[in-house]
Amino acid sequence: MNKNLISAAIVSAIGVYGHAHAADTAPTISGLVEVEITENSIAASTVALGVSKQVNDMVSAEMSLLYEGATTDIDTASITIAPQTGGWHITTGQFYIPFGSFNSNMISDPITLEMAETGANALQLGYEHSGFGISAYTAAGAASLDTMGANINYHYEKDSTKFGIDLGYTTNLGKSAGIIADGVTDAVIGQSIMAMAEMSGFSLVYENIAATTAFTTGALLTGNMPVVTNIELAYGFDLGGKETTLAVAAQSSEGANDLFAKTRNLFTFSSMIMQGTSLGLEYMQETDYASTDTSTITAKLAVEF
Repeated sequence: MNKNLISAAIVSAIGVYGHAHAADTAPTISGLVEVEITENSIAASTVALGVSKQVNDMVSAEMSLLYEGATTDIDTASITIAPQTGGWHITTGQFYIPFGSFNSNMISDPITLEMAETGANALQLGYEHSGFGISAYTAAGAASLDTMGANINYHYEKDSTKFGIDLGYTTNLGKSAGIIADGVTDAVIGQSIMAMAEMSGFSLVYENIAATTAFTTGALLTGNMPVVTNIELAYGFDLGGKETTLAVAAQSSEGANDLFAKTRNLFTFSSMIMQGTSLGLEYMQETDYASTDTSTITAKLAVEF
């Protein structure tokens, strides 16, 4: 699951820069429950709960808990200082650094998220105006500030037409959850690019995330310079009065030495069957670095509030 989902819902609920006075707003509670069914299992794969509050005209706070089949963790806990008129903002605490976009209509997380999603205790400074955004951040390690990075993006929207591009840079791609899982301890520079376009119900997303030099630690990544790519095409339409999406994706990795799939092709059908309730069906076929193919069919029922 894209762990930014609950955080995004919270931010949306309170407004990125808090457009209401604290006295006018009660704490906002957001939640998500996902149940996934495969040939061999039925599991509450994701349970998330978030709380947010616009404390005054300049300050808001949010926190969220996340369960993904093992333990329940504090997923995010951050404070944002920003004027009601928008523009600049300062965010600090525990959150997901702005490296990688991970846009997807699939049930399974995109391979870009698997490699690069990074939660950290960090400090972020940002500015947004007329669709243009820029931010810079520093994140803490065990004993020092071990990561710095920046993000530049531009998003345009008019009627049913949308366009966006997002460029990211980090000094420590090895800080991501997917790479730390391999036992990586060295910092390697990472770069990301995402471009998306949407028109007349069709949407196209391209994202590429890459290490710029080889890792020197890790069970699978030592001597390797991983690169992952996700390309996804989707079509949204009305089916019997229900918002419905058909999507296909082609994902791949290079230099990952089986830490991630070599190739992965997906097809997903999903529909909002009731308010706040969606039902999806996904077919995934992937190939590993030994050229072994596996296929999985997954159904997901999700409720968001």
